[in-house]
Amino acid sequence: TESKQSVSKKFKGTEKYHKIKVNFSFYSLGIKEGKSFFLEIYNDSRWDIAKEWIAGADFLNDQFVDESFRIRSIEISPGAPNFNPAVRLRFRSNVKKEESSIFIDDIKIWGFSKLRI
Repeated sequence: TESKQSVSKKFKGTEKYHKIKVNFSFYSLGIKEGKSFFLEIYNDSRWDIAKEWIAGADFLNDQFVDESFRIRSIEISPGAPNFNPAVRLRFRSNVKKEESSIFIDDIKIWGFSKLRI
């Protein structure tokens, strides 16, 4: 699903994983200091911010950045050993100005399950 300010993706098989790792690259253009973009996770009932990147604090304009972030199921649903099967991830920004952009590329997502012996 896509809009001007967000892009999201639903994944199958997430109920097997207790942790998700997201790697991606981004480039920002004309983002005012204090404005941000987010990685959000939908776990069956609502969107939660998993990570926020703020211009001026976490990144500078006109630079390519490689980023890696991990989300654990218990951070989203306390007490839940694994993610819900309806998990979705979404990148969203609070940038409204037409001349401002965040370009996100090379997204890679891994799921991690606990080893049982």
